[in-house]
Order: sequence, then structure tokens, then C-alpha cells
Amino acid sequence: MKFLTPARVMLAVVAMLGVFVMLGFFSVMKTLDALEQPQLTRQREGLETRTIPMAVTTLKPGTVIRSDDLGSGLWPAREVRGDMLLSKGVIVGKVVQKEINAATPIHAASLKRLGEYSKEYVGVP
Repeated sequence: MKFLTPARVMLAVVAMLGVFVMLGFFSVMKTLDALEQPQLTRQREGLETRTIPMAVTTLKPGTVIRSDDLGSGLWPAREVRGDMLLSKGVIVGKVVQKEINAATPIHAASLKRLGEYSKEYVGVP
């Protein structure tokens, strides 16, 4: 067993630790890079766009929205309106009040909170 000397074992351990440190470093850098990328605007063919949550499939009224029902898509920044929901966290758990088509922005008027009744069900004028 002349091949397996204490010096070579130590060298192998140090090399493996170096690899693990490099993997951790690159993982942290990748996370930081993802945080730094502005979601607000991206240049695509000279058009300023914004990444917003959209339904993956058509959502029918009465559906409770799960995170699996949502994806992200690019939308022209100049067409983003005040009633469009821009965060998935705000949308998940809400109930669809008006049908939401796939790959379109989700408007606040299309949703209601779980357990909240709309005026037509309560009979309020």
C-alpha cells in the first residue's frame, strides 16, 4: 500500500474541500446574480417589458389559485395598469371571480379572497 500514503490522503481531502468551497461560492454568486437582475425592465427588440405573473391555463370562476396555476411572462411595460397584480404571493390563495385566460395579466377585479362573497351572491345592490 505504498500508493495510499498519509500525504496523498491529505491532498485528496484538501482537493475535495476546495471543490466544495468553489461549488458553494458559485451557488452564492448565482443567487446574488438572480437577485440583481431587474425584473422591471428587459430590452427585447427595443421594447421595454416587465415580468408579471400570468395564469398557465384558463382559470374558471370559483377556482382557488395555487402556485402551480401561475407562471411568469413578459408584458409591455407601457401596458401595465394599476389594477394588474404584479406579485405571485398576492394571487395565491385567492378565488377566481371572473374567468382568467391563460398568458394574460391577472387583474384585481378578477379575484376575491377565500370566503369573500361577491355582491350578486349576497344580494347587495
